[in-house]
Amino acid sequence: MDKNKIDKKAIGKRIRNIRINNGYTSQEFGTLIDGSSKSSVSGWENGFNLPNKARLLKIAEIGNCTIDELLYGSFEEYVVSTLKSILGIELKTPFLYYFIDRLKKKNITYGEDTKIYFEYRDLGVLPDKLGLRPLIYQPIYLMHSEYPIYTAYFSGSEQEILFFLYADIQKNLLHIIPNFMLDTTINYTNTIIGNLKNPEKLIIFLKNIYELGFKNTAISIISYTIEYLSDHNGTVTRYTPKENITYLEFSVDEQCFIENSVHKSDYKIFEPFRKELIKEILYQRTYNNI
Repeated sequence: MDKNKIDKKAIGKRIRNIRINNGYTSQEFGTLIDGSSKSSVSGWENGFNLPNKARLLKIAEIGNCTIDELLYGSFEEYVVSTLKSILGIELKTPFLYYFIDRLKKKNITYGEDTKIYFEYRDLGVLPDKLGLRPLIYQPIYLMHSEYPIYTAYFSGSEQEILFFLYADIQKNLLHIIPNFMLDTTINYTNTIIGNLKNPEKLIIFLKNIYELGFKNTAISIISYTIEYLSDHNGTVTRYTPKENITYLEFSVDEQCFIENSVHKSDYKIFEPFRKELIKEILYQRTYNNI
């Protein structure tokens, strides 16, 4: 359930229509929905609160619709709302019907906002209004390496490697480390990690994620970056590099990645990346005489 898209008033109207179309009074309808009171039904229909998941399922069954349709309206309404929230545009018929048919043929449905956006952009009717270029992933083959390593760079660039990735498909886990040979890469990586937490900018990362072998976007991520701790000594400020390993999980409810500091023990560090991180930190400390 995407809480950002929940419109309680609209859901209330759908619940009221289901009740009336099936000929139930508020009392009768509440009895069918786990013995809910008449006042509870009134609260739902007026958009004051929502039924719990079990009750939503029961209401959807009575209305002969899915829970997604009950929560978000028809798929056409959902697509229009999604593109309007991301791009500020509103699809009109007959193009809307053509676009919806295109999405259905590709089995794109509720909750797949990133795919909906790219399908619209790929039709050629939309310049990239958000100014976002998706990342391109390219496998590299390292001697004496038993792990599949990928490079990542922005599409349209001169393939300047921003960071390296290791995709652990069996554990549905992706490891990311900057290309420390580039001065700007750390900033790029931190920006991208920030974008992972932003549903509207997640497309940068997810557009080509399937090329890494993942079956869906519900993956976990470990990023290996450097955090700089400031130390004020009189008029001089020194910045000490420190290992910063971030754990992220995809949230279906939020439709973005969120940090997970609770279940760190569930993840296994990719030692080749951690060793590179430590080497870079030691180099920076030596080079800057820290």
